[in-house]
Amino acid sequence: MLFSRLRLSLLAAIFMALPVHAFANWSVTNLSLLYGDGFKLDDNAQYTITLDHARSWKYGDFFFFIESFNPATGDSNEYGEIHPRFSLSKVTGKDFSNNYIHDMYIATEVELGENHRAYLYGLGFDLKLKGFNYFNVNVYARDNIRQGGKTWQITPYWQLPFSIGSSKWSFEGFADIAGTEDNAKHNIIFQPQLLLDVGDLFGHPGQIKAGVEYSYWSNKFGVKDIDQKVMQVMMKWSF
Repeated sequence: MLFSRLRLSLLAAIFMALPVHAFANWSVTNLSLLYGDGFKLDDNAQYTITLDHARSWKYGDFFFFIESFNPATGDSNEYGEIHPRFSLSKVTGKDFSNNYIHDMYIATEVELGENHRAYLYGLGFDLKLKGFNYFNVNVYARDNIRQGGKTWQITPYWQLPFSIGSSKWSFEGFADIAGTEDNAKHNIIFQPQLLLDVGDLFGHPGQIKAGVEYSYWSNKFGVKDIDQKVMQVMMKWSF
């Protein structure tokens, strides 16, 4: 079912945590459709619908996404994350920028899946890198409640726009680099995207993008030597 209980609980948590009057500055919502095959420990071929939203607010920024895998099969699987961050500059009134960073954050994350729940907390850094719309890094302590103990995770994410002739492109994505946690081995998720701004070709820049996403996951789900390498075609609509 497309609007599963997971989706509803994620949306409710976001709006309870951040009242409407606290929203400010900027926001973006994306709806993406991806297809690829060669997945491990899942259906070999999958199409994925992803809804994500990012915006700033009075005391920082937040991001969430919800994914549904093969939703039309009647046996779909959903997964979502919420990422609230609290700007140290906005909270304290002090300027934390320097030659290398725009700001520092208290970074938090909640991961929710059918048989998965994890809580992460740490520090975030918005870096100053020439040419990038953004290049941010969060450094977390990670607690998967279905595993014993805790571990660490480093998550960089970025967007680099560039042009080829008159066409506009972007190289964007993220990586999750996590340590060993009880029975789960250290693992790396790396998902870069190469996207053409199709909307710009028709006078509507930034609204429709198309391209590919490469999904690399070493020790998938923390399972030793299960390495996933999948190329997916991708369409993204921005609102």
